[in-house]
Amino acid sequence: MAQDTFKVRTAPAGLTNNSDTLMTVSPHGAGVVLDFLTHSILNGHGFEVRLGVLTTPVTGDVEVTTTAAEMSADSVAGHALIPVRFIFDLEALGGTLPQSSVKMTATASTAGTAFTPLPLLTGGRAAATTARAAAAGGVTVVDDAATTTRLLYAQHQTAMGDLETDVDLWGRGAVNGAGNIYVAVGSVSTGSTYFTALSYLEFTSAQLGI
Repeated sequence: MAQDTFKVRTAPAGLTNNSDTLMTVSPHGAGVVLDFLTHSILNGHGFEVRLGVLTTPVTGDVEVTTTAAEMSADSVAGHALIPVRFIFDLEALGGTLPQSSVKMTATASTAGTAFTPLPLLTGGRAAATTARAAAAGGVTVVDDAATTTRLLYAQHQTAMGDLETDVDLWGRGAVNGAGNIYVAVGSVSTGSTYFTALSYLEFTSAQLGI
């Protein structure tokens, strides 16, 4: 169905105070309001970094170290990243105490296999920022420190069983300018096998008014 628009007076971030802003009206005359996340994905701002798949999982690091990660979504000056979701599936327990965590810093990763971020809108635009993904701690990140690294999520398992993590990271932080959102995975003595995905939104800083 065709849709009409109407104008409202508003002053959101990035727009001029009292400027005209178009909103969508359904054929029944109701205003159509999308939540910020859905709107962002439909406008090509959503991306995902993946590592491992169901049939070919990867092996995590042996002991989580403070400068090693499995994957990292990296931002640069003039851009902003907002973490959305973390999915982690532990396929097999290698050693003991398998652990996974999601962290955020103001320094991009410096080494590791490049990964082209997957648009959450199929057929959508390519990401302006970059990412890395490499198993067994193959991505180098800035040293984890309580004074500079933001901990967004962490979990570990004491014994093997079904471990499927699907965590909403919405509202836990954002990277503005240079920095990263990264995932670290490790076990004691022997690496555990897993597959994982990290979803996030990408904007220019100006689009968010920051």
